[in-house]
Amino acid sequence: MFIFSKNATLQFRNKERSVDMFEFVSNVRVDYKCDLKWLSLLDYFQDCSVAHSEKLHVGTDFLAKNNVAWILIGWQIHLEKMPRLCDKIHVRTWPYEMKDFYGKRNFEMVAEDGTRLAYADTTWVMVNASTG
Repeated sequence: MFIFSKNATLQFRNKERSVDMFEFVSNVRVDYKCDLKWLSLLDYFQDCSVAHSEKLHVGTDFLAKNNVAWILIGWQIHLEKMPRLCDKIHVRTWPYEMKDFYGKRNFEMVAEDGTRLAYADTTWVMVNASTG
């Protein structure tokens, strides 16, 4: 499920992000029209969560060894401004809730000057990789 909105109310947990926050910095790569597309924005957030998991040693090797997978079951995204070609961005993520086999994670994309461009709340479920 995707919710794209300018007026959405998200569960966005600023205070918790400093504890387990992960960040990477990138220059925006775009199509020939110099516009970042929605799916590319999602890719930045997804890449950030994968890199975070790998840094914590609970990434792809851990998941394969334990025969489990994280499945993204919902996004709620708020867009302030879509970045453009060569803009320097900071992409951040942090988990904020775990219960049973469900997890919640926030994302944020910030311009070099500190302006928040986009943020998101996501819900994930951990499943047995063989049986689903």
